[in-house]
Amino acid sequence: MRRRTAMNDRNDMHIMTINMMPKTPEDEKSMRAKLDRLGPEEVRSRLNRTIELDPNEAVPIDDTPPPWPRRKFVEDWLNEQRVAADRLQRSNRRWAIVAAVASIVAAILAAWSSNRNRNRPCNAAGPAASSMAGAISAAGNATG
Repeated sequence: MRRRTAMNDRNDMHIMTINMMPKTPEDEKSMRAKLDRLGPEEVRSRLNRTIELDPNEAVPIDDTPPPWPRRKFVEDWLNEQRVAADRLQRSNRRWAIVAAVASIVAAILAAWSSNRNRNRPCNAAGPAASSMAGAISAAGNATG
């Protein structure tokens, strides 16, 4: 895309064309890097300050010389950033729900376990002494 600018030179009108759009994949990669450095909020703000609404019009997003990205390229980049942010937010929400459910299950299991232990008879000597007492009583019954 070429942008035409009118220059007034001694009452004569001249048309000057400037190549403003990326030509190579390297140009596109550098455009994406510039947009990434600026961030979505700043790019959106600068895009809103432009007066051209044509999707094929070159948009000077920063102070670098041409080639500049087309408005459609910048809008597509902004859309990609929004989709990525939405995807991250959904993922974070999913993990928050998983963590909440896991903590509820852990709390229920802990309450169930402590309630279960409360209903058992208390043996002051501990489990080893009760098994020893059972063995002695079994031996006494066998001999007697």
